[in-house]
Amino acid sequence: MKNPRRDSSFERVELEEGGEASCAALSPAAAPQNSAQNAAEPFLNPPQASALERFPQNLESLKAPQTQGEIQSPQIPQNSDSSFIKKSEKGFCDSSLGYHAYLPYYRSKSFVAPSAPLSAASGGKILWPAEIKAFDEGESFEAFIQPTLGKTPSSGLFGDVRNNGYRFHEGIDIKPARRDKKSEPLDDVRAAMRGRVALINKVAGNSSYGRYVVLAHENLDVPVYTLYAHLRSIDTLLSPSKIVEAGEKIGVMGRSASYSIAKECAHLHFEVGLMYGKHFQKWYDSKRYTSKNFFGNYNGMNLCGMDPLDFFYTAKSGGLNAGLADFIKNQKTAFVVRYYTQKTPDFANMYPALVDPIGQKCGWDIYFTWWGLPHKISRIKNPSARAKDGHIEIAEFDGQCVRHRCANFVKTDSSGRARPTENLKDILKKMF
Repeated sequence: MKNPRRDSSFERVELEEGGEASCAALSPAAAPQNSAQNAAEPFLNPPQASALERFPQNLESLKAPQTQGEIQSPQIPQNSDSSFIKKSEKGFCDSSLGYHAYLPYYRSKSFVAPSAPLSAASGGKILWPAEIKAFDEGESFEAFIQPTLGKTPSSGLFGDVRNNGYRFHEGIDIKPARRDKKSEPLDDVRAAMRGRVALINKVAGNSSYGRYVVLAHENLDVPVYTLYAHLRSIDTLLSPSKIVEAGEKIGVMGRSASYSIAKECAHLHFEVGLMYGKHFQKWYDSKRYTSKNFFGNYNGMNLCGMDPLDFFYTAKSGGLNAGLADFIKNQKTAFVVRYYTQKTPDFANMYPALVDPIGQKCGWDIYFTWWGLPHKISRIKNPSARAKDGHIEIAEFDGQCVRHRCANFVKTDSSGRARPTENLKDILKKMF
């Protein structure tokens, strides 16, 4: 059903007939605000560990995000131009590629990369993970991104950059600065931020990532992971649970993988992102896969990245100095899933800084980017009394996205009603 107040590509799904839901209101006064001290904490100097590591079972005791003394509640947008991906100050549309391409701002011909070093913009807390200096020196991405064989440098960027937009790339591929006599890379790969070694995979054939390392950055307001893949070798001093500092060596750049990577295409595949949930193995077992899960919760199917170049450029501009929460919550929403349930999702337990607890206790509104990243989550503000426990609906969506980019997660039927796909239902199972 079209909503005349919105752009024609932006629709609200009407709730299906169902039973009554028990929706007891959660009073805004019941959820305490963060202290002014916590609200002003700088990047990498987060609130007390208890506030980050232990999400309270009783949502009334959750500390809500605070800015200048006011609770900031993520609301369902009233117009798609400001919050949904069709139009945005952080990107632009390009139909010349043969499909609805929404390209990041740094691919615009008018974009000028900031030349300030990362250390100057973010107090030395975030570093470029490879030796090549072109990024730090403000050159365009073509100077440091490794393309796939026979393709342009954009094929090594984040997003739907391959197979005419139908193959997603969840990180960036960084080219080497040095090679040996056999043209193999010699570059050291270094930790982008201080973190704990969460996973070391030394057997290249076990994963399309090849030899790779995952760091968990649990000292941040939003404890993201970073991933370093296709390594030629992993540093021998690295061990599980070891704390590494920003700039500490992870390994050597290479081209290891469960498939063949051409020598001239050797690179570091780098990701930064979030985990869907902490009970991935239960979901994995339910799918009856024949192969063993070697990677625990750090299996790629349980990870969802965000654009690393956007992350690094934001750090250069000083946009991460106060923390990661605003950067992540301000990612562009493509669709909103409303899930009526009394359960508290793992995702909320892990990332309380992305949660708005003000609302009704009968369910959640989960805001997704077009590639399936849940970037904020809110208690339902305006529930339907007809909704049954367990009911899932697409509350909001961008029509252009559903026709191409979001098709893995949202489908429309002949009447134009949006439905969650099995892929989206699987994500929700991992999150809850």
